[in-house]
Amino acid sequence: MKIVFLFFCFCCAVQLSSAQYVQKRTPVRSNLDAFGQALNGIDEQADVAMSYRSGIEKYYSELITKNELSSDALGKLKKMKDESLKRIDDKAEYGDYSRATETAEYEFRTVIVAMSDVAKKDIEEQNDYIRREQLRIYSYTHPFDNMTYAKYSKVIQNPTYETLCNVQITKIALSPQETRIECKVNNRIDNGYVGWVSIDPGTYIYIPDRKQKLKMCDAINIAVAPLKTEFHFQEEELVFALIFPALPSNVRMFSIIESEDSNWRFHNIRIK
Repeated sequence: MKIVFLFFCFCCAVQLSSAQYVQKRTPVRSNLDAFGQALNGIDEQADVAMSYRSGIEKYYSELITKNELSSDALGKLKKMKDESLKRIDDKAEYGDYSRATETAEYEFRTVIVAMSDVAKKDIEEQNDYIRREQLRIYSYTHPFDNMTYAKYSKVIQNPTYETLCNVQITKIALSPQETRIECKVNNRIDNGYVGWVSIDPGTYIYIPDRKQKLKMCDAINIAVAPLKTEFHFQEEELVFALIFPALPSNVRMFSIIESEDSNWRFHNIRIK
């Protein structure tokens, strides 16, 4: 009986020990499951942060490739992108981007709008510049399109003359009140006027037969020195007019001289 009782006690002890062992293992499994879920959550947060980060890079890349932006705008956009990504990277400790989710989301939402505004403003400024340039170029080359010459008794197109400069006399208009000389100049390197042009205030008509000078009264669409009319690119043209007193009625030929040291000299200009 004693042996049977001891065996019974041993079996009970083993069963109790097994039950305790099972009870002790259950919390460990729960902790492992929770830890695994936490890791999955961290991975998901890291993926979200990296998605926002990649979104910033992608938006920047599309913005600069699909739009013709100025160098100034491109520099601003690159700086904005780099600084935004750095703030996200700084928030991620030891490469753990799960800590940078909120920062990445904020950066994405704010920097995208900011970069869009920079690009939009730059495009608007470029379009405005193009419109202004078109108007300026038209005013340089077509200043007299709407002008009538009814008050002039004689208009001579492309008169003959002698000169060493590249300025062209395109039209002469004569009236009892004034002599109008229309000219065209090209902004060419070999012309010596790259960048700007002007007319000397002492420019005059010289009538050889009479040894008479008629000083310029006005200049239209060209600056009078020391002021300058600026050219914006090579080969640009400027059409302008010089106004002088009326020529005597019997004059057949005259000269125009800007100054003694200028090559803007036109001799033997024939009007009859």
